[in-house]
Amino acid sequence: MLFTDATSSVPSWVPIETANVLDPREFVTCGGSLALDVEVLAKKLGVFIAVYHAMRPVASNATHLCQTYRVALLRPDEVKLLHLAEQRNPGTVFVAYARPLHRVGK
Repeated sequence: MLFTDATSSVPSWVPIETANVLDPREFVTCGGSLALDVEVLAKKLGVFIAVYHAMRPVASNATHLCQTYRVALLRPDEVKLLHLAEQRNPGTVFVAYARPLHRVGK
């Protein structure tokens, strides 16, 4: 496995004021081939990528990144690239966020 709770962290592109209110255990710390997948996809799609732990329950009262920032609008072929990355990295969920970041509701 590529990650553990001890290596979970909020993605570095998240502004500090937002990062401080998120639960870092939601996220997978990207290293090795996972980091390369994230970097290549983010550049190719022109988005920010967050990698989450798949099938992990989260607190209902927690603040979540998707409640704060808009996800990217992707074409089906772009979504497929995210799915392929998830298959290469079992136990992960890749989510693309708009770049530049846009707050939800603004």
